[in-house]
Amino acid sequence: MPDGMITVETDGCEDWGGSVEPGALVQLAELREKAKVGGLRFVAYLPPGLADWSFDQIEDGLFADPQEAVFAIVGIYRDLEPHMVVREQLLRRACAASVFDTPQPLPPGDDVENKVRTMLDNPPATAAIWRRKTVGVR
Repeated sequence: MPDGMITVETDGCEDWGGSVEPGALVQLAELREKAKVGGLRFVAYLPPGLADWSFDQIEDGLFADPQEAVFAIVGIYRDLEPHMVVREQLLRRACAASVFDTPQPLPPGDDVENKVRTMLDNPPATAAIWRRKTVGVR
């Protein structure tokens, strides 16, 4: 591992409930101190809808790459922190829009079972990876 880098091992974040193991807290504190001086690099996964949206923004010239989009969005989220009422309203509207955007009747049980079997038989596609070309960086 290159000097100055710390990895915090996780077994997946889909069931992460916000608590951190005591050993990871030490790693987290070390990583935080280094990040205060040199910033933080990490890999972000964008689900298909957000990935497609980010490419639209890049094509429109709003962002240079997906990393810049994530940076801007995290900055906006941080800037909204003092305004909890506004942030909560935005989240509620986003959730409501996703729920009510395409109302569909519930499918019959057989259709659900067939869809689940199809999903299990066909693993999800491999995520695309954006690689930034850098000059003179190891």
